[in-house]
Amino acid sequence: MEVFGQFGFKKASIEEIAQRAKVGKGSVYLHFESKEALFEAVVRQNINSGFAVLEGLLASESAPEGKLRVYLCHVLDQRLQVANKMGRAPRGLEFAERMIELVGAGMNVIEEYRARALKSLQGILCEGRDAGVFHMENLQITSEAILGAVVTTSTAFFNDKEHCQQIVHTLSELIVRGLMSAPTPAS
Repeated sequence: MEVFGQFGFKKASIEEIAQRAKVGKGSVYLHFESKEALFEAVVRQNINSGFAVLEGLLASESAPEGKLRVYLCHVLDQRLQVANKMGRAPRGLEFAERMIELVGAGMNVIEEYRARALKSLQGILCEGRDAGVFHMENLQITSEAILGAVVTTSTAFFNDKEHCQQIVHTLSELIVRGLMSAPTPAS
């Protein structure tokens, strides 16, 4: 992932990836038919290991608000780890181009991640709603809004490493407290 993050998808070479992995270039092609297949496999492995850890963390929580905090902190932490693997990101247009390139290369895997992330989040929100802890008008819209806030907020991790933990805590608390507050009557 570091090579893709450092050089972008197009400029990342199989030679550089093999060298960092301390294997021959031919060994990489024995396992992956293309750079695209390698990239998808790396992203999918990161996602699967992240969800395995999340499932274990959620199993240790009983209260829906605790589960939601764990979920938010974990998902944001995973995104912070990606930012750290990519190193200091370029700013402006170069950053936007690199991110568009990486997202485009891994679109299939990103859609799988998004579906899993929403399903997990919706399970927590349903549990909280059914227990009378969380208040929301529409589960689908609420989960989409939360995931959107997480994705958007985590873009700050690429250039503001100093405040990451504060950002994670603040966003988590805003979301949990907002869902726990009693609904206001419509006027």
